Amino acid sequence: MSVRYPIPHSHPGRLVKRWARPLPLLPKTRREMELFTEHNPQWKPILQLYEQLCEACGTELYGSKVMGGGLVLAARPDVAFDEGVILVYFDPKKNRFSLYYRQRDVQPEQSEECSEEDVWERLRLFLGYKFGVRVKKKKSV
Repeated sequence: MSVRYPIPHSHPGRLVKRWARPLPLLPKTRREMELFTEHNPQWKPILQLYEQLCEACGTELYGSKVMGGGLVLAARPDVAFDEGVILVYFDPKKNRFSLYYRQRDVQPEQSEECSEEDVWERLRLFLGYKFGVRVKKKKSV
């Protein structure tokens, strides 16, 4: 799509699975996240993380809510399922976040579990290393 994020060539005969529609800019999916957490209050931490992301770098990231209350993040709108996306999931039973980086060339996918307190710092590093998006550290109150 751009010089910085070109669409990779797929192998001949290989089906490239893409999202049903191009991913919107992150702030445009606010209503979906709010509706989900309104009906599932135990998922409030993922809404708080989403709000922090929108505030810090909403115009640089594309993303959407995915089935199961997760969040997909990408550096450009038209990406495949395994083409450099970060998936963020929250498990309300364990009160832990899971971060997954899916890239076709990196097998197995890189993943990490972290607590609510550590998720911002870990996601900040994922965004910097994988997408080149620099996000400031959380201010301590």
